[in-house]
Amino acid sequence: MAALIFPGVIQSSPNATACLTTIGLSVFCGLMNWPPITAVLASAGAVWLLLVLM
Repeated sequence: MAALIFPGVIQSSPNATACLTTIGLSVFCGLMNWPPITAVLASAGAVWLLLVLM
């Protein structure tokens, strides 16, 4: 899963805070054994939300 999320997060945002927060959220979703689609959607939503707020 990390092979899918990590490069996309790094390339999607020039903001380092959004990238690190999203990676942390992805790790959390993985540790909680949530379905992969949940991790992907949560990560995408987190990047979008952080970029809108910043």
